[in-house]
Amino acid sequence: QGLSYKEIAEELDISQAAVETLIFRARRNLAEALEKVRALGEFGIGSLLKSLLTTGGVKIAATVATVATTTVVASAPPVRDTVVHFAQQAADVVVSAPTTSAAKKLALTSVTTTAPASVASTQPASEVAPPPQKLTPRDERRSAGAASTPALAALTTSVPTPVTTVASETTVPATTPPGAAAVSSTTPTVTTASGGGDDGSSRSSGGSTTQTSTTSATSTPSSSSGKSDSGSSRNTSSVSIPPAIGGLTPSSGSVGTTVVISGSYFSGATAVSFNGQSAPFRVDNDGQITTRVPDGTTSGNIVVTTSAGTANGGTFTVTVPGASISGFSPQSGTPGTTVTLYGSRVGSATAVRFNGTSAAFTQTGDNVVQAKVPDGATSGPITITTPGGTVSATANFTVLVAASVSGISPASGTAGTTVTISGAHLSGVTTVRFNGTSATFTVVSDSQITVTVPAYATTGQVVVTTSVGSTNAGAFTVLVAPTLYGFTPSSGAPGTTVQIGGAHLGNATSVKFNGVSATFTQVSESQVSAIVPAAATSGQVSVTTAAGTATTSNSFTVILSPAVSGLSPNAGPAGTTVVITGTHLTGATSVRFGDASASFSVTSDSQITATVPNNASTNLVRVSTPSGTAYSSSSFTVTAATPTISGLSPGSAAVGSAIAISGTHLNGASSVRFSRQ
Repeated sequence: QGLSYKEIAEELDISQAAVETLIFRARRNLAEALEKVRALGEFGIGSLLKSLLTTGGVKIAATVATVATTTVVASAPPVRDTVVHFAQQAADVVVSAPTTSAAKKLALTSVTTTAPASVASTQPASEVAPPPQKLTPRDERRSAGAASTPALAALTTSVPTPVTTVASETTVPATTPPGAAAVSSTTPTVTTASGGGDDGSSRSSGGSTTQTSTTSATSTPSSSSGKSDSGSSRNTSSVSIPPAIGGLTPSSGSVGTTVVISGSYFSGATAVSFNGQSAPFRVDNDGQITTRVPDGTTSGNIVVTTSAGTANGGTFTVTVPGASISGFSPQSGTPGTTVTLYGSRVGSATAVRFNGTSAAFTQTGDNVVQAKVPDGATSGPITITTPGGTVSATANFTVLVAASVSGISPASGTAGTTVTISGAHLSGVTTVRFNGTSATFTVVSDSQITVTVPAYATTGQVVVTTSVGSTNAGAFTVLVAPTLYGFTPSSGAPGTTVQIGGAHLGNATSVKFNGVSATFTQVSESQVSAIVPAAATSGQVSVTTAAGTATTSNSFTVILSPAVSGLSPNAGPAGTTVVITGTHLTGATSVRFGDASASFSVTSDSQITATVPNNASTNLVRVSTPSGTAYSSSSFTVTAATPTISGLSPGSAAVGSAIAISGTHLNGASSVRFSRQ
């Protein structure tokens, strides 16, 4: 579990030197046991382990734990399986035995530890144990409290300092005797001397001797010497234990993420790699390494390497940090426009979309992507997708599309008329022109704008322009109100043809004489020919077009056939004033009493005043107008008039002189007499 010697000592409430001695003895016994395994073969290991299980105490727990963590020494798979099986039995025995909790933990942890199948060792073939050291009184007091079993009681005496090459124990002193050769092995190296008792010393009957044995294929004997309390020679042993990885925190992260590796035997670590990529690291303690995900690495196994071997920590997933978009240029464009996007970590882009529409793109660096606005794209956000996720630009991109017009309503109108233009992509309209004349407009929506026909517009094409280009919306007829300059003749009877002149008379829809519609012919934009209708009366002439109605300032006189309805008086001598009544008498050209023309005046359209002429005779009264002649229904009776003398010239003369007599009604005189005075 990555506990240090100090932590184990505190758990067992014994001195650290006692813990080191315990581990040293376990390794020495293991080395001896391994030699026996070689001799006993596959079937003898069972008896050996069973005998170890019967000895009891912390020593068994330590020995079995060591065996379990170094199962690689078994050359054949059946032997390896047997070791693991009996190691599990050993754990059960330790758990049920009256030992300390640390001993139980040590045994149980060792059973569940799996060592690598192959380790390349670079440790010396043998190491010399330093001379034994006496425990301090304080250590002896602590050891006395922990000596609940015979094995623990033995630790309270003078013990030798253990020698080991385990990475977590790099603080233990070790020396390599002169002449020792390095051993290249695919299994952990174990160096031991035969013989020895529980106190760590080795005795023989023939003086100082040293035996060396290893589990490697080749080895170079090395000698070591040391004196025990009896002065006899003793044996030394060392075991190189590879590291083990228990967990990764976190198990995924981007480049630069700090990762804590927990496990055991990390002391002396020489390398940490992420999927084969070397990473910087720091050994915090024997059970923990702090490292950082290196640049250029990909998801894969984390491997910790020490001088005793390597440990595979499982897969670490390298995540890619999300990209960001800081801006783009230009801010708008038509399909096919190249847009440059700026940001960070966009070089790994897998997709670029304009408001959801995928676009073709190229990467020009980790911070720049160039994309073409795709066909069918609409205005909206630009997004970039990378392995780290999808990011969106803060501003929207405006897709510029040429406007299209589907209709104009109405298709004609006067200046000031509001015209609705329908179509698509009209939101970007910049100008609207009527046959070249600019007009004011309002964008209602992307599919509709309203336009006011300008004052000086003429009939022609309506052109809608956006930043993308111009679109011909079709023809629009600009209607101008008509103007009348005059007509000829100024009067006439029904059926008379009248020529009406003016401006903007094209497309006239009606011509009226004092409100009575007349038939007409469009002569030109400035002239209309009309026929005075039968029911027309005198009054103004009007011409109407789609742009409005124009009316003459002068009246047209409609001349109708006259009619005489009465004479007053109906009899009288010459010189009598007669009132003639009737209809349509306006425009009368003559009045006759019989064949005698009379002087007259037109009082109204229904009355004429005439004087009976001197040569008049009883007859019908006849009134003539341009429209015709009307006769009275009865004759006017001309009576004889009494003559009157108004003067004589000279007033006196001799008999026979000529005298001029003036007066009235002298016609028809039959005699002249000079009366007597």
